[in-house]
Amino acid sequence: MKYEYENQDELRKMSTALQITMVMFDHAYKNDDIEQFGEAMNNLKDTAEQLQDFKPIIKINVED
Repeated sequence: MKYEYENQDELRKMSTALQITMVMFDHAYKNDDIEQFGEAMNNLKDTAEQLQDFKPIIKINVED
């Protein structure tokens, strides 16, 4: 029996958003940029809300 997420694109988008946020935090830290740090925090908050609201849709293939 195999299964997969029907809405796996949402997971990929959230993963990409987290990676971008990590780069923003790194850049803000290196340049001591408070404004960019705040923007990164907002991105992190938005992604955290998306993760909390995520409901997996699982498709099961019973033929295998």
